[in-house]
Amino acid sequence: MKQLPLTDELKARLKAVAPDVDAEKISIFVAAALSTAPVRKKHPIYNGAVHTTNFLAQMMAEVKKESRPLQIMHGSSDGDQLPIGRVFDGHLSEGTGVDGATELLTLFWIDNAHPDLIAKVNSGTVDQVSVAILGKSAKSSATGFDFMGPDVTAENVWLGLDDKGNRMGENGVHVIVDDLDSWFEMSLVGQGGAQGARIKGRQLQLASGTEVPNLTLELSTGSAPPKPDPTPEPGKKQDTFDMDAKEFAGLITEGATKLANAERDRDTEKARADAAEARVAELSTELTGLKGSDQAKKLTDAEAQVADLTTKLAAATALPGKLLQPLFAMIGQPTAQLEADEAKATTQVAGALDSLKALGARLSGGLSLGSAAPSPSTGNGAFKRR
Repeated sequence: MKQLPLTDELKARLKAVAPDVDAEKISIFVAAALSTAPVRKKHPIYNGAVHTTNFLAQMMAEVKKESRPLQIMHGSSDGDQLPIGRVFDGHLSEGTGVDGATELLTLFWIDNAHPDLIAKVNSGTVDQVSVAILGKSAKSSATGFDFMGPDVTAENVWLGLDDKGNRMGENGVHVIVDDLDSWFEMSLVGQGGAQGARIKGRQLQLASGTEVPNLTLELSTGSAPPKPDPTPEPGKKQDTFDMDAKEFAGLITEGATKLANAERDRDTEKARADAAEARVAELSTELTGLKGSDQAKKLTDAEAQVADLTTKLAAATALPGKLLQPLFAMIGQPTAQLEADEAKATTQVAGALDSLKALGARLSGGLSLGSAAPSPSTGNGAFKRR
């Protein structure tokens, strides 16, 4: 039996914070909401995290100032976000926690409208609680780097690495949470304390309906939630809030891997783009150089060489015609020009040679007759023939 007896002293403490509550219609219990012992839940940032005595004292002051709602598994299992009770008082207990840690012991009540749940708490079936809290900072014990500060990156959060690469929860390095920002609620859970620490994004809400800032620490687990009624259906799928620690760690690893791969691909593509840009700049410089004075001089020299070769080619082309001019003159064609067409030129030259041969034959015949000695018997006959 864990329910506290309703003594006058307990009634007075209840009346001081909740004067309108009928003590006869509620059942009051005490629970250690949080301690200075390291958080044991595997989590990128809060693995091994330590909440200081100062943090617990601030929680105590807040609950004395205003009670906090009590939920079942943070109200996530059946959609009923109305509280089943309230946390209304607390005090610090030194040395009573794990390994002598200081604990924040809280008083809470459950409305008697939930007799089945009260019975489970009394029997020990439900014997653990979870708090949803937010610190003002979460600093690395090694460097003082604040995971909630302005310099935090996605890599810091996903991988639990501080600014010097120290991983939280390894080699004695852990997060220290010293100042309370908000205490949203406390919840009855199947397994609680540090076993279920996890972060929820801004798009999710606690059972109390309060929007949860990023990096809110919720010390709960993935166990099936106890419900006053009805009994949970066997094998009912857990919702997002009740994700198992191993499953959550898998999602964290998968997300971190995707992020690392994306950053690697981005760096590779950037390197390629930079190399291409550098090559373009290099080629532009070379092109500019080609357009410079040195290349212009080379171009001028080349043009001069082409002009010289053109002149020589023209001279070489005209040479056969010049060589054949005497031939044409000898056959009585002093103004004749050598045909440009090769076949016609060949025919033209052959014809000229034939004409020259004929002329030579005639000249040869005339000279032979005129040089012979006159025959004594012919007198002047040879001259007459000529």
